[in-house]
Amino acid sequence: MESASKVPIAPSHLLAVGVPATSLAGTARAFAIGDGEQPICIDITAWTEAELDAFVCGPADALILWSSQATEEWISRIKTFRAHHPSLPVLVRIPGNNPALGETFLREGFQETYVLASQLPATLRRARARLAANRVAAHFPTAGAVKGEETPYRFDGLFQNLYDWIYVVGISEQGR
Repeated sequence: MESASKVPIAPSHLLAVGVPATSLAGTARAFAIGDGEQPICIDITAWTEAELDAFVCGPADALILWSSQATEEWISRIKTFRAHHPSLPVLVRIPGNNPALGETFLREGFQETYVLASQLPATLRRARARLAANRVAAHFPTAGAVKGEETPYRFDGLFQNLYDWIYVVGISEQGR
């Protein structure tokens, strides 16, 4: 007997930018190998800004950019879209004969690159792990800071008469 309180699992979406129609089905099959279910593939290449703004991402969604179709406009639009959906992994498919292009996309802030559709499940896992690590690191911004790295001018501008107050309260500049 099934529980009446079971919540249906939202389908995952594979958002595609510049992915040729002939490659989209194979990419979706490879995505399904990693996630266990075939995603709903949506080619968003022709979407307007309003359509991008209206889209609601789920936790299992991903976006794939085909590097041969990557224009400055689309790179900018994807960065803006990611600002609204920070947990969305963005993967870039690059040609195998140009590994330097992958480094360029990583420097631009995309999570992972891959060459073959068969690499997609592992690439997606790494991208999600990287996003999770970034979220954890954001909660502990000073975790790696060395105590001696504090600037001597850290209180400048705190308020206009800071040093007058230090004198009145009787605290020396050495903290004694």
